[in-house]
Amino acid sequence: MHFKGNFEPSSLVSILQLLNNDEKTGLLRLTNGQNEVKIFFKNGSIVYAAGAKKKNHLGFILRNKGIISNKQLKEALMLSNQKKQALGKTLVEKEYISAKQAVEVVQEQAQEVLFDLFFWEKGYFEYNDAKINLKGLVTVHLDIMAIILEATRRIDEMSILKKRIPNDGLIFKKSDSNNVPRNKEIKFNANEWRIFELIDGLRTVRELINKVGYDDFAAYKILNSLISFGVIEQCKEALFEDTKKNENLLPVLKIYYGVLHFICKKLEKELGKWAFTITDKSSNNPIQITNDKIRYLHKKELDKWTSTIIDKCIPDLPPKQKELFEIFNIQSNVDKNIDEVQKYLKVLKNKNIDREHIFIKEGLNQFLLNILNKAKNILGLTPAWYILEEAEKNLSYICEKNPELDEKTDIIDEIKSIFTQIREQTRDNKSDSRQNAYGIFSVSNTAENV
Repeated sequence: MHFKGNFEPSSLVSILQLLNNDEKTGLLRLTNGQNEVKIFFKNGSIVYAAGAKKKNHLGFILRNKGIISNKQLKEALMLSNQKKQALGKTLVEKEYISAKQAVEVVQEQAQEVLFDLFFWEKGYFEYNDAKINLKGLVTVHLDIMAIILEATRRIDEMSILKKRIPNDGLIFKKSDSNNVPRNKEIKFNANEWRIFELIDGLRTVRELINKVGYDDFAAYKILNSLISFGVIEQCKEALFEDTKKNENLLPVLKIYYGVLHFICKKLEKELGKWAFTITDKSSNNPIQITNDKIRYLHKKELDKWTSTIIDKCIPDLPPKQKELFEIFNIQSNVDKNIDEVQKYLKVLKNKNIDREHIFIKEGLNQFLLNILNKAKNILGLTPAWYILEEAEKNLSYICEKNPELDEKTDIIDEIKSIFTQIREQTRDNKSDSRQNAYGIFSVSNTAENV
């Protein structure tokens, strides 16, 4: 069985119920452009669910709960990559967690992945019957009806939580020290303390959520609690109303420009490995051409290919948001880009468009995701994997060379999350099938009469 299409939260219920009632075994993939979720079914039950977001990673949950240390997590991740096995299995083998703890946390992880789906405004899904290989994974058996009921309850409660926080572009600051109870009087749990400590009068609600890695529902509940306690309050000033906040955007643009520019150069280099033929339609005479002319034509053609690919990667956005990509040219130099975007921000402000910071960041995240996906489809899995690894190294290099980016860990984490999403997709494609493994330039080596 194979079916696909668009979905909204209401239709997601029908999709899950259908697969459950028909006792399906296979893989359901869902994406909203920025995030992807994979749900594994066995005889109608959900046995595993995973998302690319950092907040959904098993290791991230265990570390946040204090079950494992950051050092243990890094060691386990390294061993998992070496052995090519699931992180949960490695953690149990190293005796950092018990088998029971692994099952409990994997179940919590899977549930949060599913709950988060119901807060997507819309998305795309594709289901395929398949023999699923869960060897090495910690699996669970989730009650689909219980998931649907809990998701419905959360949606209802979220509508109440959003009365105080109507959008994720709001900024909160700590209340005046005179109004904040002393530490001994504040009975916060670990999650509340984590968010409270990050509130600085600069980060938006969305940036706080991305930084801590909690799901939206949990983060909104905590923020509402902090508001009720009187320890935080909304900033009156709007985002980017002062010069300091405008300057705060510059390192963000440097990060995105550095990563995107590097990936495009690698894409162009990989495209340049393929043979081409020089033709001259304007004359029947043999072409008289020098090595310099060949290099010039080759470079010109590569520039055209790369530009065409980049244009096709521009996200499908509302017209005003799409204007950003008419001035943000990743084949141009970084200073020119920053100057142009600063001018663009002033235009946005005059049009009464708020949330400029999020507005730009979301568009660039989607742009980055599209380019990496396009590289995978055009070049094939191996070159795409190489570009991804090199891009990750380049991101680390950018951060090392620009100490001012240390405060932009939320942006860096989001980019790393996109890299993780593409890596998991590429790994799945490598293991599941050889289809499209070599890109559009591949030539089939099949036995035929020649």
